[in-house]
Amino acid sequence: MPRNIHVITALAPLAAVLLGGLFAAPAAAVEPMRVSIDARIGTEARGRERGEQAAQADIAAGTLKLFESTGLETVGDLPRRRVRERLLRAKGIRLDHGPGCTDAAEQRGYAAAYNERMTGEVQRRFGPDFWTQLDRNVDR
Repeated sequence: MPRNIHVITALAPLAAVLLGGLFAAPAAAVEPMRVSIDARIGTEARGRERGEQAAQADIAAGTLKLFESTGLETVGDLPRRRVRERLLRAKGIRLDHGPGCTDAAEQRGYAAAYNERMTGEVQRRFGPDFWTQLDRNVDR
């Protein structure tokens, strides 16, 4: 029996080295973590970039949409706004509520760039005086 104990005692350090080598990562393979942060997150420039991309994608898909910023309205504004929405829908232009009065620069930039690009597309499709004619029809 003592021989078996000596054999096990002699194999224990060898097993520890082998098992340790299997489960431990070699020191040369460990590298420092590299992190990349987009400093534009939350900025108006980032919002404008995203708004332009979204407008391009919607135009390519055949969708015309504008973001509308609505604040406090007087009783007289509501009927005029509804007529305007109805006339825009008749041309296939959808109105979505935009960021409104917000401090979020990225949202403001997104809506502004989106509307700039989409307004240009609406004028390209319906003529440069589309907005003037729309306002005239609303005021009738």
